[in-house]
Parts: sequence; structure tokens; C-alpha cells
Amino acid sequence: MSRETEEQFSDEIIEMKKEIMKCKKTKIALKKSEERFRTFAESATDGIVTTDDNGNILFFNKILKQIFGYSTDELSGKSLTMLMPAKFRKGYLNELENYKSSGKHRLLGKTVQTTGLRKDGKIFPFEMSLSAWKSNKTTYFSAIIRDITERKQAESEIKKSIVEKENLLREIHYRVKNNMHIISSLLNLQIQHVHEEESEKVLKDTQGRLDTMAMVHKNLYESSSFTKLNFKDYVEKLVFEILSSHRVNSGTIETELDIEDIEMNMETAIPCGLIINELVTNSVKHAFPELKGTIRIELKSFQDELELIVADNGIGLPKNIHLKITETIGLQLVYSLVNQLNGKLKLDMSNGTEFKITFNELEYERDFKSSSSYNGRMVTKNKY
Repeated sequence: MSRETEEQFSDEIIEMKKEIMKCKKTKIALKKSEERFRTFAESATDGIVTTDDNGNILFFNKILKQIFGYSTDELSGKSLTMLMPAKFRKGYLNELENYKSSGKHRLLGKTVQTTGLRKDGKIFPFEMSLSAWKSNKTTYFSAIIRDITERKQAESEIKKSIVEKENLLREIHYRVKNNMHIISSLLNLQIQHVHEEESEKVLKDTQGRLDTMAMVHKNLYESSSFTKLNFKDYVEKLVFEILSSHRVNSGTIETELDIEDIEMNMETAIPCGLIINELVTNSVKHAFPELKGTIRIELKSFQDELELIVADNGIGLPKNIHLKITETIGLQLVYSLVNQLNGKLKLDMSNGTEFKITFNELEYERDFKSSSSYNGRMVTKNKY
């Protein structure tokens, strides 16, 4: 062997040694990377499983074994379909075949809720996030699985509790409505035995106010929310009842209703309903001596407040009337109810009578002082 050949051979050996050292370093780095991944996977609180593109299980952590109830030997190399209810297996395998041909998988990058099959045959709910990755031109799938059995049980208990509370609220509204109707019937019996005109008037007015409040509870009882009612429907029924109770014939006193489709809570609806009852009743009784005219009711929302208008084109109120000091019980009640709503009242008598009330929806706020008692107060709620 010539010296030149020996030197060339020596250089090749050195290069081979370098390549071997490089491979060893790469192998060590891969081993360290694998150890770090396994450490991370084993410390995770969720189950982790990796499969090849045929759905065969290549890796899993101890949490996954605990979730499904299998041992290491029972899972290694097996098909992932063993962890699925039978109805999902065909669809899962079809999805893998579709990914091989199109590169698309409907669950990749998503977090979904589905069900799994434990070793003991029990089906349970879990949440899963799926990702895909490639190594040496081979595709692998990794899924992070979280058992949500306890969460679903808690959700079920909450839903059950909500249904129970809704039924209780429904029963409360039903009983309040019935109790008010009983009181109204007792007043009606009393009216039949009263001979003084003024006493009869007072009793009938009180009866009308009770019926107005009872109608709120009736509407809430029949609604799906039990805490809010459609105020448009309520006003339409209320006005119809007022006109019917005063035997207003069709074609005499007309009504114009322009009510926005607003959901209103009971705390606001009752004073609003009472205001409308008082003002419409007053118009029916006093505004139209010839029983001919129009009553107009509007309810509009403007940003953070509501505007209620009750007006008629009748003969109008006395020019010197003052709502704060009037002796008329109905108008005193209107003034008091406006204050209850923390609202503002404008009276326009330039063309008949118009009451314009601006206010915010009320909300009942509880100030808890101890576990056994609390104070409640009404506050305005800027909603609109």
C-alpha cells in the first residue's frame, strides 16, 4: 500500500469516526428528548395516547390506563378502537383512511366531547384534543383525553336544581295569582253589600289594582322564564280588561298601542302596570263625557332608559292640578309609583292629557349581613 493510499485511508477513517460520533450525539439527544417527553406525559393530569396512521397504539401514559382501566400489556400495540363504543369504530377508521388520501381530518385542532369505553364495559364522557405530526414521512396522531364524568354529573345536578327552582317559582306565581283573585272576589262580595257610592268606588278601584298585579303573576306563571314577562302582551291584556270591566263599547273609546317588544322583570312591571291601570281607568271615567275619543299608550327604549307615555285626547285635567298635592288617590298613586321607579314625570295638557314617564328597569339587590338575615333594596338597572 502506497503512502498516498495510506493517508487517504486514514482520512476516511477519521471522517467515519466523526460520523459515528455525530450519530451517537444525535442518538443521545433523541433519547434525552424522549425522556423529557415521557416525564412530561407521565406527570400530566390528562390521559395522553399516540397512534400510527392505522390507529395502532404506540404510546400512552399512566393516566390513560387509569381512565380506561387497562394495563400496559393490554394496551400496547392494540387498536385504539378498543377504547371506543362500537358505534364509533367504523367512523374512526374511515376518518383515518380519508386522512391518508386527502390530508384532512375533521377533528384535528379541535376540542370535542365524546364517549369512551372502559375495560369493565361502562361508557363514560370525555373531552379530547387531537393533533397530527410526522416523523420520517410517517404520520402519527396524539390525543389528550380528559375524563369529564364528574363535570357532567355536576352539570346534571345543576340542571335538576334549576328545574326544581323553576317549578317552585311557577308554583309561587300561581299561588300569588290565586290569592289575589280570592281577595278580588271577596271585594266583589263586599261591593254587593255596600250602598254608599263613594265606598263602592273605592272598593272597585282597589279590586282593579289587585287584578293588575295578579295579571303580572299570571303572565309570569305562563311564561318560560318565570322572572321576566313580555310587557307588550301584558299591556294589551291589561287595557282589554280595563275597557271590558268599564263596559266600553266597540267604536266609542279607541286605543292606540305602540309598545316595543321588551322583556321586563316583575319589580318594574308591577309599578308600570299599576301606572297604566290608573291613568287608563281615569281616562275612561273622566276624559270623554260623550264617550268618544282615543287613549294612546307607548313604551320605547332609548339607550339606557325607558319612556312610557299614556295620553288621551279628552277634555283634560283641571288646569290648576298639582300631582304632589292632589287629593285624587289615583294620581297620588301614580306619583308615588313614578318615585318607586326612580323615574321622571312630565305632564302635558296642551292637547288633552299626556303623561310621559322616563325610568330605568329596577333590580332587587340583596345586601347579605349574615347567614341568617339580609336587607333588600331596589336599585335601577341600566340595561337598555
